[in-house]
Amino acid sequence: MDLNDYALEVIVRARLAELRADADRRRRLDGVRPTPSTSRSALRRAVVQIGTRLLRNLARVVAPARAMPQGVTAVQDPGASSSSIPMRLSIATLGLAVVLMSAIEFHSRAVPSTGDASTTPLILEKTEGEHRTRRPRGRPMPPPSFIIKVDRKNGGSPRMWLGTEDLPPGGVIQRHRHLGQDEVLLLQTGTAHVWLGTEERDAHAGAIVFIPSGTWIGLKNVGTDNISLLFVFSDTGFDDYLRCTSVPAGERPSIVTTQELDECRQRGRFEFEDARRSPTR
Repeated sequence: MDLNDYALEVIVRARLAELRADADRRRRLDGVRPTPSTSRSALRRAVVQIGTRLLRNLARVVAPARAMPQGVTAVQDPGASSSSIPMRLSIATLGLAVVLMSAIEFHSRAVPSTGDASTTPLILEKTEGEHRTRRPRGRPMPPPSFIIKVDRKNGGSPRMWLGTEDLPPGGVIQRHRHLGQDEVLLLQTGTAHVWLGTEERDAHAGAIVFIPSGTWIGLKNVGTDNISLLFVFSDTGFDDYLRCTSVPAGERPSIVTTQELDECRQRGRFEFEDARRSPTR
């Protein structure tokens, strides 16, 4: 097998590695976890094997030319052209480049595994989940209790998490914004007046509010019924704040000091707007 064949083998095997990566990605999207690093290990072995064989054959091409005494001209095969060695060198170089670029591209395209085999599918009724009670504090407080449905501790979701709470008539969620976390609110019942960035309007049962990271959000229950609120976050952070400023349901909550509240807020990667601009209606 000459260098042309090896170069062709490089391209074919690199393409097979890409196909393996795409297959693994589709399996992950379907909820099937492939064996960690299987495709990466196979690709690394292929790169080492093919690269080594290319370098050995490259040495066979170059070594005879170096071994010729000065002034002696090598006898070429009748069918070989004077440019065959440079051409073979170019092919070998191209083959090595393809190997390296394929490895780099595969590494960047492969979907990283969370490595957490403890993720558990869940079906939860309305009242099921981790019930918690907020600790009293020296500023307007949302509903006194809430439920964390799915997060790192409930179901093992490494990033996305969600919870529920009921906001009574007249209840207010103070204007605030989350940093590095998108949020989606689903109003399952009731009517709310929503302040979202520069927009302000009423939202009714079934409405969805999308809150990109860094966007100010506040709302008030302006109806006569409780608002059953579902909140979903794209990343962790605010769940740490909620746990920091609450206790498991049934425990007696202690008062949150101003210093504690600031520390919890920093941990949760969010901030309140100035109290003078809190939503009122």
